[in-house]
Amino acid sequence: MATKGSRIDMLVRFSCLLLLMGNSYSQRDKLQQGDELKDGEELLSTFGVWYNKPEDRRIYQPSYYEVQSRKVVWVANKNSPIIDKSGSLRIDSTDGNLKIFHNGGNPIAITSVEGARNSSVTLVQSGNLVLHELYSNGSMKGMLWQSFDYPTDTLLPGMKLGINLQTGHQWFLQSWLFDECLAEGSYTFGMDPNLTDRLIIKWRGEVKWTSGLWQNGEFKSWEVGSYKFSYTSNEQEKYFNYSVKYDVTSFPTLRIDNYGYLNVDSGVLTACSEVGGYCESTKKRAMCNWS
Repeated sequence: MATKGSRIDMLVRFSCLLLLMGNSYSQRDKLQQGDELKDGEELLSTFGVWYNKPEDRRIYQPSYYEVQSRKVVWVANKNSPIIDKSGSLRIDSTDGNLKIFHNGGNPIAITSVEGARNSSVTLVQSGNLVLHELYSNGSMKGMLWQSFDYPTDTLLPGMKLGINLQTGHQWFLQSWLFDECLAEGSYTFGMDPNLTDRLIIKWRGEVKWTSGLWQNGEFKSWEVGSYKFSYTSNEQEKYFNYSVKYDVTSFPTLRIDNYGYLNVDSGVLTACSEVGGYCESTKKRAMCNWS
């Protein structure tokens, strides 16, 4: 179970990775061979990528106000948190993979790429954490791994919900166990493997909600507000992803919570469809009786 102990905090602020170090910020967006994020600079229990909405980027002087409102959008080791202050994040010099090192145990591998000898990791503008292979002169040769292929509970623009038909790899969201525990919960949100032109929410493998079929550029039974979904289907992969229809002042996300609701910045987006029963919607919440 994740604790409220030490944690590495990484804040996505457009193109910058801001490392939270006491009362000051140090800007960098990548780790090279030999670099590390360690206790004292960053704290670690579960490694998280965070973002701030622009209106939340204000500093309050009174100490009892929270300085910033932050949201976790990706977690690397949610089922194996570090409970003390010994953790450090770095690229393993022996195999080029990104790992969390700590006292009293083996390193926790974030990536497991064969042949990743000379590499660096970058947090790019979209919030995607990318492991790159490097040429001998230090220039980028190609992508070895990306966090967008392993979403947790939050979908960002550019992430996929679907399946790679060549490898069988599936992209889907999975809820946290509960608000204070980042371990894997009971709800998943992704493409229906039987009807690949719709999205579904499952609870412990049982379908509890469906978007309805994708027809003429929209879902039959789901109003998605300002989120513009698109569907891609070819010999290599089938997936949904989304962009935002209108100009926005916040970094948009779509998150499945530990109750099985889909959350956006303005409230809850989920609506009942043919699988659900009675549905009551408000600006902040949509509640479905699944019985």
